[in-house]
Amino acid sequence: MPINNTRNSHDQGAFSRARGIDMEDMAYYDLIAYFHEIYVHVQPRKRKINFDFIIYAQNATFAVDVFFSNSLSNMKNEARKKINTYSSFGQKVCIVQMNSQLNGNIQQLSARATQNIGLFDYDEFIKEIKSKFKPLVAPKGYHEFDLSDLVLQHRVKKATRP
Repeated sequence: MPINNTRNSHDQGAFSRARGIDMEDMAYYDLIAYFHEIYVHVQPRKRKINFDFIIYAQNATFAVDVFFSNSLSNMKNEARKKINTYSSFGQKVCIVQMNSQLNGNIQQLSARATQNIGLFDYDEFIKEIKSKFKPLVAPKGYHEFDLSDLVLQHRVKKATRP
């Protein structure tokens, strides 16, 4: 999909929201693969501050907010809103831009971020967390709950709806 630098139409906004949810799912599975499912807390969406995840690691606890924008101007606006929202939050917050076609642009806003906020493209975020945060050890005898079959069934049902 080519980058659209114009304002979103209603259809583009719906696509962007749906794509954002898919990107949250991708981030979730990558996060639990590294930190273990029990240490990746999925935040409810109906809160004043909408982190997507709270991560518990050996050397830190931090929040993650992922988003997908289909245009450069929307990405900058969304990132600015998130920076303003989280600027007074006392703990580390990672704001992650998920559209690979916009990679390299979120760093332009880093001067606006406070010390506790990190701005990342997705691939850069994954490298950052693996280099700076150590996962907690899963309890003895712990086994991840395998949701892969349920997720696949849900996507098949969703794709085949009339």
